[in-house]
Amino acid sequence: MSNFEVDHHRCDVLVIGGGLAGTWAAIRAREFTGDVIVVEKAKVARSGQSTFAAGVMLAPRHDDDLDAWQREIVESGEYLNDQDWVSAMLHEQPDRIEELAAWGVPFERDADGAITRVVGRGHKTTRLLMFHGPEFMRVMREQALKRGVRLVERVQIIDLLTDDGCLPTRGRVCGAIGIDTRTGRLQVFKARAVVVATGGVQGKGRFFAGNLTGDGIGMAYRAGAELHGMEFAIAVGGWMFERKYFIQGMNMFQNKGALMINRHGQRYMEKY
Repeated sequence: MSNFEVDHHRCDVLVIGGGLAGTWAAIRAREFTGDVIVVEKAKVARSGQSTFAAGVMLAPRHDDDLDAWQREIVESGEYLNDQDWVSAMLHEQPDRIEELAAWGVPFERDADGAITRVVGRGHKTTRLLMFHGPEFMRVMREQALKRGVRLVERVQIIDLLTDDGCLPTRGRVCGAIGIDTRTGRLQVFKARAVVVATGGVQGKGRFFAGNLTGDGIGMAYRAGAELHGMEFAIAVGGWMFERKYFIQGMNMFQNKGALMINRHGQRYMEKY
């Protein structure tokens, strides 16, 4: 290690990944401790899948019949959903949406100023709201900096550090090691707690972010994390038509009135 130039960082909580999950984890961590770092391999609010996120998210309100919402989600998901997590999401989401709106996230609104809720593809009881990823992430970056979160950007984390020096560890994760992608200097982070928020897995040449390579999942696994639900970890494909147009986010198109037709101009989805 002495042959390399090394920068050392210390904090209470280290968050790896600067997307929506990572910035929100950091903002929450600052409520409990004074020293939080987010390390991102590119630039927070200008990279990763969260910047590409756009379209819709579930938008329950406390006065909705959340039991009916849960029943629709679980049955539509053919009971593959973790029902405890679905319940937690539905009951906590209204407060999170109000919080985001107060921070300045520009949700689409109706003429009276209320957040617009729409019926999504395949939805019946549940409702969605519209949002725009780049603006969402701009606000999250601002809020993180406002609360004193330190952003360490252009650093690619390559592995987690453990207190016994073993992978997998018999002890605990105590930091991470990475490389500054511009200078090549090694970056060593020591932390009391580490949050891995690096997203799922996205292959090259697909929609979303080409650098969503599953490196966070890999480093967690090497450290001894137990992985589950991996069949849901990869981003889904999109829609191809006329052999040249590749799109995703069909909810947005359909909510504006788009119809699915075959080459004969027939609405084939009605047959299903």
